[in-house]
Amino acid sequence: MIGNSRNARSIYISMVPNMCCQTRFDSTYPNQLNGIIHPQEFEESLKNINKSVISIPLIIICVILPFLCLLGGIALLIVGATSRDPDANKSVLFLAIGGGIAGFGIISLIIGICVMQAVQTCRMRKAVAEESTKYSNRSPVPCVWRLDVTTVTVRGYKGKTSSRRIYTLVITVGSSGESANGNYSNQMSLQPSSTFTQKNQIYPSPTQYGQESTTKFCSQCGMTRPNQMAKFCAQCGQSFNR
Repeated sequence: MIGNSRNARSIYISMVPNMCCQTRFDSTYPNQLNGIIHPQEFEESLKNINKSVISIPLIIICVILPFLCLLGGIALLIVGATSRDPDANKSVLFLAIGGGIAGFGIISLIIGICVMQAVQTCRMRKAVAEESTKYSNRSPVPCVWRLDVTTVTVRGYKGKTSSRRIYTLVITVGSSGESANGNYSNQMSLQPSSTFTQKNQIYPSPTQYGQESTTKFCSQCGMTRPNQMAKFCAQCGQSFNR
């Protein structure tokens, strides 16, 4: 598994504009996948992933309905402001209702856009994961598909900033699903314990080192030390530790 992860190479597929102001992943077949994934399989996988990019019911609920609500509130505000009815209460009523509806529409639109982005990202990740399972354990060259999401800040007119999400489909060739899930780090974590064992085998313990370096002969007369407990020479009285 480690060898596969070291030899892995990544292919990046960006999103391109589509008709009706929509974007989708570029379905152009990469030459790096030649002999690994058949062009027809690649096209089918991209088609499945692109289906998760846009959800018409989600757009209607999160964007179109709040926007219509905002337009309705603005229309009531205009009617209340331009009304020439002598009864001022009606104008105030139109302004109050229009302001409330417009405010509700703005809040709903902001929340709806955030919810739509979160749901869209989850749908895309799920679709990419389903396609990745088809190729992650394929022999002889497996590959893993994943979705990278990057948020960039764009500075516009008069210093105004806005953020946008950039989706990139990454295909890592030569990496299996198991190595991508962290088997490489698990095998690396076993190295310190094996190194420690080797050090214990190469270098003697302090007790063994002290026993081997203890003086066995008297430095004064050369008499052999009878045992490790004897501290002085029985013949001349010289200390064995000197």
